[in-house]
Amino acid sequence: MPWSQNDYPNAFKNLSDPVRSKAIKIANALLKDGHDDSSAIRIAISQAKKSTGNNKKAFYEAEGLAKIAYDFRKS
Repeated sequence: MPWSQNDYPNAFKNLSDPVRSKAIKIANALLKDGHDDSSAIRIAISQAKKSTGNNKKAFYEAEGLAKIAYDFRKS
């Protein structure tokens, strides 16, 4: 059964709106391709976080680069 903004898996409830929206689209596409619900949910959350920038690793890497650039400009 396809999911929507009003009817989505419990696992999506703590995602921000942009991430949830992207996860719903990804999960629906995965379901259409034959994935089972649990793998579609898992993959969709992971990919939605990456594509919307809600990824802690990417955030810290960007933060580190910003600090390096700031320190370089200071010197």
